[in-house]
Amino acid sequence: MKLSHKLFLVYLSFTLAILLPIGIFIYFSAISLVEKQIQSSLNEKAKHMLDKMDRVLFERYSDMQTIVSDPIFTKNNFNAPEITQKLISYRNQRKVYISLSYYDKNCIRRADTIGFSIGEKCSESLWTKEVFSDNKISIASDIHYSEELGKKVIVFAAPVLNGTGTLQGAVAAYISIGRLHQIISSDLEEEENLFIDLIDHDSHFIYSNHAASQEKTNFKRKEENILREDKDTIFAVADEEGFLDFTGNRWSLFLQYPKEKAFEPIRLIRNQGLQIGFLIIMISFFLIYYISKKSIKPLLVLKNAAFRLGQGDLQLRVPVLSKDEIGELSHSFNRMADDLNRSLDELEKQNLELEKLDKLKDEFLSNTSHELRTPLNGIIGIAESMMDGASGELPIQVKSNLRMITSSGKRLASLVNDILDFSKLKNGELILQKKAIDLKSLVEMALLLTSHLSTNKQVAFLNEIPDNIPPVFGDENRLQQILLNLIGNAVKFTNQGHISISILPQIEDQMTIVISDTGIGIPEDKFSSIFQSFEQVDASISREYGGTGLGLSITKQLIELQGGKIWLSSFLGKGSQFYFTIPVSNLPVQEDSGPSLSRFHELSNSGANIKEISHILPKEQINILIVDDEPVNLQVLENYLSLAHYGVLKANNGEEALRILEEEEVNLVLLDIMMPKLSGYDVCKTVRLTHTSGSLPIIMLTAKNLVNDLVYGFECGANDYIAKPFQKEELLTRIRTHIQISTLNKSYGRFVPHDYLQFLSKESIIDVNLGDNVATEMSVIFSDIRSFATLSEGMTPQENFNFINAYFKRISPKVREYGGIIVKYVGDAIMSVYKNETEQAVDSVIAQLKELEIYNKSRIQKGYLPIKTGYGIHTGFMMLGMIGESHRMQGDAFSDHVNLASRLEGLTKHYGVNVILSADLVAKIQDISRYSIRYLDRVRVKGRRQAIEIYELMDADEPIFRDKKMNMLSDFKKAINFYMAGDMNSAIKIFESLSGQIPEDKVFQVYLERSKEFSIFGIPEDWDGVYDMKSK
Repeated sequence: MKLSHKLFLVYLSFTLAILLPIGIFIYFSAISLVEKQIQSSLNEKAKHMLDKMDRVLFERYSDMQTIVSDPIFTKNNFNAPEITQKLISYRNQRKVYISLSYYDKNCIRRADTIGFSIGEKCSESLWTKEVFSDNKISIASDIHYSEELGKKVIVFAAPVLNGTGTLQGAVAAYISIGRLHQIISSDLEEEENLFIDLIDHDSHFIYSNHAASQEKTNFKRKEENILREDKDTIFAVADEEGFLDFTGNRWSLFLQYPKEKAFEPIRLIRNQGLQIGFLIIMISFFLIYYISKKSIKPLLVLKNAAFRLGQGDLQLRVPVLSKDEIGELSHSFNRMADDLNRSLDELEKQNLELEKLDKLKDEFLSNTSHELRTPLNGIIGIAESMMDGASGELPIQVKSNLRMITSSGKRLASLVNDILDFSKLKNGELILQKKAIDLKSLVEMALLLTSHLSTNKQVAFLNEIPDNIPPVFGDENRLQQILLNLIGNAVKFTNQGHISISILPQIEDQMTIVISDTGIGIPEDKFSSIFQSFEQVDASISREYGGTGLGLSITKQLIELQGGKIWLSSFLGKGSQFYFTIPVSNLPVQEDSGPSLSRFHELSNSGANIKEISHILPKEQINILIVDDEPVNLQVLENYLSLAHYGVLKANNGEEALRILEEEEVNLVLLDIMMPKLSGYDVCKTVRLTHTSGSLPIIMLTAKNLVNDLVYGFECGANDYIAKPFQKEELLTRIRTHIQISTLNKSYGRFVPHDYLQFLSKESIIDVNLGDNVATEMSVIFSDIRSFATLSEGMTPQENFNFINAYFKRISPKVREYGGIIVKYVGDAIMSVYKNETEQAVDSVIAQLKELEIYNKSRIQKGYLPIKTGYGIHTGFMMLGMIGESHRMQGDAFSDHVNLASRLEGLTKHYGVNVILSADLVAKIQDISRYSIRYLDRVRVKGRRQAIEIYELMDADEPIFRDKKMNMLSDFKKAINFYMAGDMNSAIKIFESLSGQIPEDKVFQVYLERSKEFSIFGIPEDWDGVYDMKSK
């Protein structure tokens, strides 16, 4: 952590340690104070509300005392109508009673202001018990639901007593609770957010301004449920003993105020405090940052200087700005930089000398290997070709001498390879290209390549590698070299018996491979030294069997480079077993896009394999161009290829090779790399400008087999390489394989053109996958044969195919000639796209129609009907790619623009024209004067909401007919303007005139019929000149 950051964190911690506790204390103190104030206010408000309700109820109590004291109720003779009228009078005076009733001393209702239940005995209730008992007291009942009145009421009842105090009866008054609601509501402010609950002693709701709707008195609610939890609200309870409690009824008023609302000002103050605190901390941060930056700046200068010095800036020095400790440190740094600079200068001089020597050594090895391999290639190649009969039949003794020459040459070539590998391994210059490898196939190939070594021995080769083993992970070519070395050694020291390659059970992620032989064996005391450089069992071995003692040393180092190890077991006279391990791959074996040794040797497994592929090679002469500046190499290659019945073309340099490729038909190129003036790399690059790797394979012949050289060759466009000196069988097999692949690519090109592959940025058809696509702006042409059904009537199916193919054979080349790609054939229709200039698409259509005109003349001469076609051309952004499924896919183009081109082609029948262009395409033609184009219409085609402008291309019309159309353009435009403006009568006059002058022009007739239709039936209210097509 930076020092400035540490200072800031210390200050921040100190500030927070002070501010946070104080802020929290003030915050919670304010909350407690506000809560107490609101609690007190709620208690006072609750008491005030109950007082007001007391006064109202007291007024009713007083009223009842006045009513029962009326003498009318103590008369001896009972007069029901008179009492009823009196009760009505009292009700009308007070305006608060719903109903007044008079009951006799037996509690039978005798009079009522509404007339309910006259003559019925009262039901037993609290007020009847108190009034008609010995108590004879006035009472107010709890709120209850009156079935008669259909609402909640309070009953006030008072006894009627005569002068002696004897009970004569009682008067009961029914009062609505709405007045209580009014009292409560009148004390509430509009936005007070106060929750109020008025509850009787049985916990029935009398009033609530927030609880859910209740019915009658069945909705009971316990006090603890009424009160919200303390964390949600502040509440107050009022219990009064006034007239709310005539005979002990305990009504309670609960007031609740949400804490969220109560503490809103506190939260506002808290937020403001946080903002102010944050502002203080930020100001403090910038202040401490400035102070620390100023204090630490000299240290940062030293730090950056040290970093730059480590990066190689040895000239950097820091200024000494003070005489304190930092100044001393700066001075010491500068002295250290001076010393380091001097040391590095000396070291650099030594390295330059070492690099120069190392480069001279590498150049010497490379040049020596090349100089050795070239004559070796000539010696081995000419000797082998002579043995094969290139110079005619030879005597047995001559063949035997030639065989010794080739054997000696191959031994010398192997020695050169070992010396180069030893040098690269010693210097750590060997680069591995690791991947998943099929071990069984690689072993099969190694046995095939070493089988010639046992020609005069009774040795059997056994490949005991199972089929179902996992792939191994390593460099395929180097693993092949390991196998060749170990198998070659086994063959060398085994005269009879067998040589087998097997595996041991897999341990973790390592596979153990065993090469066993029945040879002479190795003494146990030589087990460790045998893997050292230039070591053999004894000197007699070298004299009898040959070799340098480098093979096993190189093999051991190659195995260790790939993450394995090697050891052996052996018994003298019985044989040896060499074991080595190699990592197991978690990846499946994949076919490389580039060449590999194992891939091309798959077809060289036997002579039968070569015959199996011969049927797919072209029957005509296969010409191979060989390019090498060494006459000996040319002669060797010519001998090999002539004996294999290939046609041979020879070039001594790169310029001559390029000239031959321009003049001759070449199927494959064998190209030497190291040539004067134009190297093989340069020739390969030039060839790839005009020929793809799929159409013209190039195999490089090189004495430079360093990985970088080979990789560069593939980057230049080579398909494969063969290191000199090479085996004849290997050369011919690779040639055969590449010609096969090239032939297949050319065959696939008839189904997926190379131009289509270029669109998808693919080199070959084998690189194309389902779903590959490219999105770009293109012009699209859709063409179709008109009245195909009429033309095909009477034709057999085969004749129909012949007819269509004859038509396509004439038309399709004109698509390719102008840079177009035929995306697909749809019955008798063609869809093609053009990526370059729009004019190419237009010119292609004109060329196609002119070619069709020539074809129609020959058809007419033969008695056939001429072919008529329609073309729709549009341009826009579209996708080109591969569709289908894994077992069947094809190229196609997707876009609404493709559909529109098809619609435009369909409109050619409606207007009787050959070609219709969209307005978008016309706008992109750079030189419109090159073409004869006229405006046709504004239409809305099927499947599109937006209207489009369409134009006719007349360049392919007969000249006389085209000239007539062009001469009438001015009048046609006038008529179109009248039509667009809705003046159908004026438009009709001009269209009739035009139709009369050129009756074969269907466009005038279409507009004439349309104008007459609008003239008769009227123009639509939203007329904008756009015509909706009923069909496509």
